[in-house]
Amino acid sequence: MSAPKEEYKPSDVRVKDVSWTERRKAISDSMPPGVEEMVMVGHDGRVTEGLSSNVALVVDGKVYTAGADKVLSGTIREILLEVCREHDIEVVYESVPVETARRADVELLIMSTSRLVLSVEKLIIPGEFVESDDVVVVEHPLDSSLVSSLKAWVKGKVEVDSFPLDDYEEI
Repeated sequence: MSAPKEEYKPSDVRVKDVSWTERRKAISDSMPPGVEEMVMVGHDGRVTEGLSSNVALVVDGKVYTAGADKVLSGTIREILLEVCREHDIEVVYESVPVETARRADVELLIMSTSRLVLSVEKLIIPGEFVESDDVVVVEHPLDSSLVSSLKAWVKGKVEVDSFPLDDYEEI
């Protein structure tokens, strides 16, 4: 997982236009081997979304995700928010600073229809996002019981609305 510095400023973040598609492809083509997703960071230094996924962070038992005015809200993100409501898990609609994402006790999740919900095991932060200008690599712990439950609940909802995912494996 890597976080590129992004200069693109769409007029409406919920609409992905041709210009964005071209920029996204260029960024995607530059991803190092083994990198599953690039997490984007806004001009304010806050984590927003992935190139092809939504992002959520679990901090102190709360789920943080950018507000609907900041990201294109994907299907799996909506299902995640639904299961949070059903299980009384607090959701904070706020992008978190990169500094928070790099804490070892924070769990970073990416989600999309092709991935469902995946935990980020390693976050690579380029130097321009940290005070020391050094590249920072953060190893995230295995899933907490909350994250394991969120994944299971989302998978269950997807199965109810589509087909069994017995062959689904985490990447």
